[in-house]
Amino acid sequence: MKVKKVFNAILLGVLFITSVGAVVVSRNIVSESKLIYIDPGHGGSDGGAVGYQGISEKDIVLAIGKKLKHFLEQAGYEVLMTRSGDYDLAPEDSENRKRDDIHKRTELINSSRCRLYVSIHANKFSNPRIFGAQVFYNPRSEESRELSEAIQEAIKALLQNTDRFAKTISDKYLIDNAKKTGCLVEVGFLSNPEEAKMLTDEHYQEKLAYAIFLGIASFLDKNRCLWYNTWGETMVKEIEIYSESEMIALGHRIGKLLDKNMVIALTGDLGAGKTTLTKGIGQALGVESTINSPTFIILKVHFGRMPLYHMDVYRIGPDSGDDYLEEYFEKEGVAVIEWAENIAHLLPDSYLGIEIKNLGGTKRAVRLSGNNPKYEKIIESVIV
Repeated sequence: MKVKKVFNAILLGVLFITSVGAVVVSRNIVSESKLIYIDPGHGGSDGGAVGYQGISEKDIVLAIGKKLKHFLEQAGYEVLMTRSGDYDLAPEDSENRKRDDIHKRTELINSSRCRLYVSIHANKFSNPRIFGAQVFYNPRSEESRELSEAIQEAIKALLQNTDRFAKTISDKYLIDNAKKTGCLVEVGFLSNPEEAKMLTDEHYQEKLAYAIFLGIASFLDKNRCLWYNTWGETMVKEIEIYSESEMIALGHRIGKLLDKNMVIALTGDLGAGKTTLTKGIGQALGVESTINSPTFIILKVHFGRMPLYHMDVYRIGPDSGDDYLEEYFEKEGVAVIEWAENIAHLLPDSYLGIEIKNLGGTKRAVRLSGNNPKYEKIIESVIV
């Protein structure tokens, strides 16, 4: 059950993060016990690269490493980290802390039973215009090349801000001396002001961690993880909305086509119009009660020609104990979930995904996606 839910989490993240490509990941992500070693670079007195406005590499890579660890563990992998806090691995009496630190990291990885390792760093360059995440590997390791290419492709698809390719590298102690399959992920350039700001943003860090995770999963399950240059088996269409009344009208058109046991997963920034769209759905369902955001009570039930289970899960997450919400996906009604990415692990195999983007003023871009014929029919009817 856990792996099935993680697959849904991965799919939701891909559908609502990228419009370039989609990933189909096997629900049986972990076919055997696999240990992954995550190596967040630097730490302690070694801050690594210092970028725009004093941003420290050691803090950025640790935050991304912890998020990657969470995604991997949710999928059933075993995970170890060379460091989980702000410290290095050199002994207290070390006379050369940088050297002893990297030697210890290499020793930990080599002495473990890990299937692979990922070392996470951030880049810096004299030209502040240079940007983009890139993956590096030992040219003597074919598997490391395959892993690196898988991660790089995931980064390109999800972030959509780099066209870099995975590349060989030498004269890096860990890469040169590690006896395991692995790679170095440079998550971006701290010397680029715009990218440095993004790297401090928690949501962007999660995107990066997602991408690395998907690359790892793709590499480990080569026969069951396929990358597509289009949306593959998922239908996606987009429409622009110019006013609140148009958003309500769109919701009304969708609501007229809904049937029992249908689930709508809404994502978008605060104030994008998720509740407004839900009002239109409610009108089509014959709901007479007031529809507003149920943020603090999480769930409101409205009655019309069928029940409308309106959820706002902005304040909850994977470990908040709200698994009971899952039962409403199977009730004789329609479930509409705002901030659905927060409970992606609970979503059913198929749902109607709706992402709303604020384009400024009252203008919105609304993207509908569905991976089931009943939802594809709705999309085709609503967006001609």
